[in-house]
Amino acid sequence: MERGITPGLFSRKKRSLLYDDSQHCATFCLSGSSYAVRVGQIDGDGSGISGQKRPAGELCQELDGGCALRKPYDYELTALVILVPEAVAAVERFRQEYDWSAQRGLGPHITVLLPFVEAGPSDVKLLKDLFGACAPFAFQLLGPERFDRYVYLEPHPREPFIELTNRVLCAYPDLQPYDGQFAYEGVIPHLTVAYHEDESVLDRVYCELAGSRVEAVASSVLLMECREECWHRVCEFRLAG
Repeated sequence: MERGITPGLFSRKKRSLLYDDSQHCATFCLSGSSYAVRVGQIDGDGSGISGQKRPAGELCQELDGGCALRKPYDYELTALVILVPEAVAAVERFRQEYDWSAQRGLGPHITVLLPFVEAGPSDVKLLKDLFGACAPFAFQLLGPERFDRYVYLEPHPREPFIELTNRVLCAYPDLQPYDGQFAYEGVIPHLTVAYHEDESVLDRVYCELAGSRVEAVASSVLLMECREECWHRVCEFRLAG
């Protein structure tokens, strides 16, 4: 723990993933949008933030009574991310076609924490101190790798990304990566390249990325907010330790 940061001191209501009592789906709505994005909870469901966008109010067919998609929301999503512009040449052609975040203006990135909170001045100061105590670091993106209906690149080393996420979780213990909606434990750093229900599409992307190698440097963490169907930069926190 750095610079006297007290765990949970700034914990507050998240602006992001919501879920119903069935625990089948987590959803969020983009402010000003008629669409909801669903994160699947059932094994093999395959829905995800990167690709499963349905009209708000539509029934989820997995459950007789429907799920959270039928509930009205007007929430904005926030996230802490590390942008990786060095990866544009390798992945952006796939991301623009198969990654929801790319289609909403967010460049290649590795997520530190999503969802985050509706950040106020105290959060900004905390994050500035928290990330400012961490040193920038070089890493490589190798791959590709597969998880469910995703293709992604894995950063090496992984440990600095995990440390950043754990530092934030220490300060905000009520938060979980992706609200705990995926069936794995711990932090898995990754750069999402594609999401698709069609395995043949994922196979093609995987093959075209075979042997890919990206050299990059993490020098800052960005607080991003998705509103009106577009990602916007809120603050940048330099890694200055």
